[in-house]
Amino acid sequence: MFSKGFLKLGEIPQVWINQFKIAIAAKDGGAIDKLLSEIPSFEDIDEAKNALFLIKEATVVIQNLQNETSLHLRHLKKHIEFLDSTQESGSSKLDIKS
Repeated sequence: MFSKGFLKLGEIPQVWINQFKIAIAAKDGGAIDKLLSEIPSFEDIDEAKNALFLIKEATVVIQNLQNETSLHLRHLKKHIEFLDSTQESGSSKLDIKS
């Protein structure tokens, strides 16, 4: 996510926090996951507390995304069941002779 080669040691946690805030605001599960795999070491207690708060917020965001996905999957299954029930019981091939 961020290039550690160009940042001073003390800047890395703050950059991570800023990028994590953006990922949470954007509800970007992929970015959240990537940033969680790159958690820097926090030497400042306030930054560590801020990171902990953001991780808890990210947990809520990910849980909401999972709930939305589950709801969408249930709707899709209902639509598939409906479409299956409206099909003729004969062949499922496309009849181009009619």
